[in-house]
Amino acid sequence: MKRVLSMLLLGCLAGGAAAQFRVPGFQTAPPGPAAPAKPAPSRGPQLIDRIVAVVNTEVITQRDLAERITLVGNQLKRQGTPPPPPEVLERQVLERMITDRVQIQFARDTGVRVDDLQVDRTMQMIA
Repeated sequence: MKRVLSMLLLGCLAGGAAAQFRVPGFQTAPPGPAAPAKPAPSRGPQLIDRIVAVVNTEVITQRDLAERITLVGNQLKRQGTPPPPPEVLERQVLERMITDRVQIQFARDTGVRVDDLQVDRTMQMIA
């Protein structure tokens, strides 16, 4: 674990958003939606995940993005909405994830708090 954290830190310092992390015993995954890590027969370092965006001090990994794309794709299917092309969907989902992280960080840094009563009142106004 310590080695992985060291590699993560070095990757962030060396390459920022384009950093890739390799750990012995894991298969290389092509760019795109992340596949589950599987043990590889070779002993060389293998890609397990990569950073696709850095939002202040937080990272968004390829795996995070792939999970959110799957969730959005499933929601679109349930609604009967045709999904946009994969590259457009990926860009839109990533932009939304970045916006969400910025808003959460801002709320945390400024001490914004919402209690249950405020949520209930807002829900009633929307209904």
